[in-house]
Amino acid sequence: MRTVRRVYLYLVAFISLEVVVWGLIGLTREAVDTSTLGGGVERLAMALALLLVGVPTFGVHWWLAQSLARRDEEERAASTRALFLYGVLIATLFPCVQNVLALLMRLLLTLTQLSPQLAWIGGRQNWSDNLIALAMNAPIAAYFWTVLQADWKAVSATRMFADMRRLSRYVWMLYGLILLIIGVQHLLRFALMLPHDALTYWPVLSGGVNGLALTLVGTAVWLYHWWIIQRSLGDEAEQQSLLRLALLYLLSLIGVSSVLVSGAIVLHTLLRILLGEATTLAAFLDKIATPLSVVVALSGMWGYYGNVLARTLKEVPDAPQRAAMRRLYFYILAAAGLTATLIGLNQLLQFTINALWTELSGPVSALRTDLAAALATLLVSLPLWGLTWFPMQREALRPGEAGDHARRSLIRKVYLYLTLLSGVIGGMVAAGTLLYNLLLAVLGQPPANLTLALLDNVRLLFLFALVGIYHGLALRGDGKLAAAALAEKHRAFPVLILDAEGGFAQALVTAIQRQAPALPLTIASPTSEVPPTSPIQAVILPADQTLTLPELWRQWLVEFPGYCLLVPYTRGKWLWSAGAYTSETLIQQTALILRHLAEGRPLRPRGISSAWLIGLSVLGILFLLQLLVGIVSAGLSLLFSH
Repeated sequence: MRTVRRVYLYLVAFISLEVVVWGLIGLTREAVDTSTLGGGVERLAMALALLLVGVPTFGVHWWLAQSLARRDEEERAASTRALFLYGVLIATLFPCVQNVLALLMRLLLTLTQLSPQLAWIGGRQNWSDNLIALAMNAPIAAYFWTVLQADWKAVSATRMFADMRRLSRYVWMLYGLILLIIGVQHLLRFALMLPHDALTYWPVLSGGVNGLALTLVGTAVWLYHWWIIQRSLGDEAEQQSLLRLALLYLLSLIGVSSVLVSGAIVLHTLLRILLGEATTLAAFLDKIATPLSVVVALSGMWGYYGNVLARTLKEVPDAPQRAAMRRLYFYILAAAGLTATLIGLNQLLQFTINALWTELSGPVSALRTDLAAALATLLVSLPLWGLTWFPMQREALRPGEAGDHARRSLIRKVYLYLTLLSGVIGGMVAAGTLLYNLLLAVLGQPPANLTLALLDNVRLLFLFALVGIYHGLALRGDGKLAAAALAEKHRAFPVLILDAEGGFAQALVTAIQRQAPALPLTIASPTSEVPPTSPIQAVILPADQTLTLPELWRQWLVEFPGYCLLVPYTRGKWLWSAGAYTSETLIQQTALILRHLAEGRPLRPRGISSAWLIGLSVLGILFLLQLLVGIVSAGLSLLFSH
């Protein structure tokens, strides 16, 4: 109930506060604006209505929220309150930045003798509109900033506030970074167009002026918040923040994908010229100015945040975890590179088929465009796939523990099986379509241009088969190396099975040989044999026989340095209240535990947590793959239509 009450109070307070702000802005603008007398009545009535509704609503709900927070520390430290306070700061300071941008854009446009209406933000506003919005939002932001600082001093449990503060910092950092990148990109585009008509063609010139304003404001916002974020890394919680890590991954991946797509567009234009397309310098600059400026602007972001990500991964103390985090980055890029490479190969094969089939009688410009698009895609995507896939393949082929961890990696298995699945399903569809066209021809109703249709089917079948066979062989190689490494570990893990009555040992040996056939097994009867002198790593015995062990064996087990596995084997009068497990189930579980011990794998308690973690990990990887492949596919579609 308290959580529902908090959500209600702070949600209504936030909405009504925004109503009050807009009412104040509208009322002040109408009081200042003397240009319209009759037409301003409706706007004046709207502003007054907003204030008359918003002020009492906000006052009542904010008073209740403040009263509860003063009486109860739990209310004051609640995540809902922290979200409200940081959300109000964003909702009031964001319009301040936007209005500063509008003022700066119109000022710079006026100085360059361009119309202020060309401003991207606030082009239809005037200086009083922006100043009034600043004057209304800034005091409200200042008030809630003081409330927030008082809460930070008053509450003892600040984890929720720290989480919201971290989220707020990264939101502002991203906002400033976006402004900076857009501004730099348009400044670069303006610089590239200078030899042509940048100073005389007003869309290019106004783009440069607006880009300068975005660069100035974006640099200030980004630098300030990134400096605060970097300074906060002295706190261990900030260093280990999943939000920080996810953001570094996202910025690096978006940077590399955008750079490669834009680079492919530039290469496409250059290749068309090299293949004989006639053009002028003005037309050439017009075609490459936008993608080349994107390449330069986002290369900076990719290089910087990629370096920050690399340093962050190096600081992870656990070596397997550090390798797994690096692996995630490489396999996502490998998936994007492989997808784009297949698109390029498909385009190249399609060009070859069309050129041979038409005997180059088609339009030369269309053939030139198709060939340039295919080559540009391959020149960009093939190095990306090679530089990310082959290091991961070499890592998986390494001997020892490092190679074993790489081969058993969930990220690698997801990548290989998804790629294999794509190859198999795509191959099935291509093969089915090929057979369908052949059967139509045999039955006397061949499709139009049968030969070309069959060649297209064979082209797709070849590509999907290539993907499936290659990654299937990679999976098979992983299996062979993993089996050899595990067999070596199993052979170095001798096991002793104690069983005085028989039956248990034989059933357990059968189960263990199914799980780990190379595991050395020795069966001994504690009633007729003495403890072994040879090295043993683990001892297994039924729990009911621990009561009848001879003293010699008891002392040996006390001093034994390895693992002792007691199996609650159901036999005779001995029953176990912990669970109604059958003897076969207990033996299978024991064999599995023994295999994990021999392989050095941790024994996790049974439950749903690991399954949930695996599921969430897979969903996260699929989301990143879908995001990156979507960016690459969208960019390549622009390339093919360019």
